[in-house]
Amino acid sequence: MWTQNLSSDVDASAAIREIENPGYTIEIKHDLVLATKGTIKWYINNRDQLVNWLKAKRAWSKSNNSAESPPKHDTDRTRTTPDERQSPSVQDLESEINRLRERGKLAVKQRDEWERRALAAETRVKELVRSAPQAEGDLRFKLLRQMIAQEFHPDHAKAEGLEKMVRQEIFKQLWPKVEEITSGRKSG
Repeated sequence: MWTQNLSSDVDASAAIREIENPGYTIEIKHDLVLATKGTIKWYINNRDQLVNWLKAKRAWSKSNNSAESPPKHDTDRTRTTPDERQSPSVQDLESEINRLRERGKLAVKQRDEWERRALAAETRVKELVRSAPQAEGDLRFKLLRQMIAQEFHPDHAKAEGLEKMVRQEIFKQLWPKVEEITSGRKSG
């Protein structure tokens, strides 16, 4: 851990002494240095951050001739704690709860609408699946009916003599049954 070697590291020790001078308290916990002054806290994660903080503080002190205020710390390399954030008021929390409740109600309403639409679509698909074979069967029946009329109807028969008479008789036997099927009545 880098914090165990702070006393033997000249630059790091100088940084710690410099931080302590203006009234900061220093805590070393695990692998982290915490510098605190009032409500201001800096978390220093490694030796380089500590030394760079010292360099920035010295440069700032030279330019302002003041050792009281610390330089702005690089927030990208430090962490903030929940204690440093402002606590929301009870009113803010209640308004957030109400906002979340409204969003929850809207989400439930949208979920119910999508569920209704999904069920309607599912019903429609089932109807289409059920009707698809019938439509195909209806087309086949229509084609068969046309073929029987073309081949066997007396006005369209292409045959002569005995063959024409046989075709007419076949038509007379088949056509009433085709008509029964077409009108929806079952033949017995």
